[in-house]
Amino acid sequence: MSALLGAGIKCVIARSFAFIYGRNQPNLGLLGITISDESFYTAAADGTDILLDLANRVLRIAGAEWRFELSDMEITLMEAGGIEGAFQKFGKALFEILTAPRATASKKAIPKETATEGECGNTQALQW
Repeated sequence: MSALLGAGIKCVIARSFAFIYGRNQPNLGLLGITISDESFYTAAADGTDILLDLANRVLRIAGAEWRFELSDMEITLMEAGGIEGAFQKFGKALFEILTAPRATASKKAIPKETATEGECGNTQALQW
């Protein structure tokens, strides 16, 4: 998994993950999204831009949407760069921060009409 991070991978989208791999992704700061709908993989052909909206837990490709599950803790760990980064950032308050509920609708999410590849915030474009 550290090879993925070393290669600059920030998100892995798959039909499923082995239990231990799936549990370790957020600890290392790697975002793992499970999509079982085959239509996603048909739409996600090589070179396709995938819009990732973390705030609403949605992937978009050319107007089509696929919802996914992701806990607030997983997002916080990913944003902090994993458990080590979260501990450096939050110190002894780590547990309280990781278990605290997040705001449901982020004001910093980029509307899908204006999101472009590389923009920061809770919406990001991915190259498949």
